[in-house]
Amino acid sequence: MDPVVALVVSAVVAGATAGISGTVTTAFADAYSTFKELVVGCLRRAGVSESSSRELVAKAADGEGPRNALASSLPAEEIDKATEDAAQRLLQLLEQANLGGARVQVNGSTGVIVGNKNKQTINIRPH
Repeated sequence: MDPVVALVVSAVVAGATAGISGTVTTAFADAYSTFKELVVGCLRRAGVSESSSRELVAKAADGEGPRNALASSLPAEEIDKATEDAAQRLLQLLEQANLGGARVQVNGSTGVIVGNKNKQTINIRPH
């Protein structure tokens, strides 16, 4: 898959997944809405009908089949700079909001905090 197509498809799926979780900010929701319209525009330029374009975008997060359908309908040459930039911005917003998820493994530690803006008080008494 072309790297630009992969970027756009990843952003569509990540945006839909974050939206389903219900934890998105207004800035993210606005950015995702704008981004989806840009992707629909790219699909339209590629000759996909309006309704099919919207359906491809809406269903992209429903599994590998719909994701591949979006990717195969979206030629890299139809992805303009604005759409590519919007995809990158959307993924940055997800990362900043920590909505993209994190994997943390901690072994044998005391007083570990994961996340942003957390506070912890630890009182350690000698044995």
